[in-house]
Amino acid sequence: MEHLVVTLETARRLRAAGFDQHTAWAWRQDHPSGENGFHLRPSADDPGSADSAGSAGSADSAGSADSAGSADSAGSASDGELHRDGECFAAPTADELAAQMPDEGFALLRLPRTPTPRYRANSYSRSSEAETMAEALAGLYLRQHQHAAPEPV
Repeated sequence: MEHLVVTLETARRLRAAGFDQHTAWAWRQDHPSGENGFHLRPSADDPGSADSAGSAGSADSAGSADSAGSADSAGSASDGELHRDGECFAAPTADELAAQMPDEGFALLRLPRTPTPRYRANSYSRSSEAETMAEALAGLYLRQHQHAAPEPV
């Protein structure tokens, strides 16, 4: 499943840029101390999340938890919303990202003849290229919303 959603780092950047946090999947920190890293889990917004919670993959957060996390709010989200205090980040799929793109002047291409799969998302004068559709679309979304969250240096 991890290749169908954005990475944890991209999910963090999307949230900082104001991307909607109501997605089918989320990067969730299961332990308040952050010692177990982040894991990809169905979010509370996904009606089938109770049935598929055990089948999600995991990824380490490079050994550090977001310092904004709170031990008091660990656990599952309530009322169908993701936690907003740092231990949970929406992990949108390519479809969820494409829904946020403009209706006109937008294209997603699979680049031919590359050693590994590459995708390019274009919208007028902006473009983004990555190894997955979700990452290419996320890059384009971030470029379109640069004023909200500049890329880290």
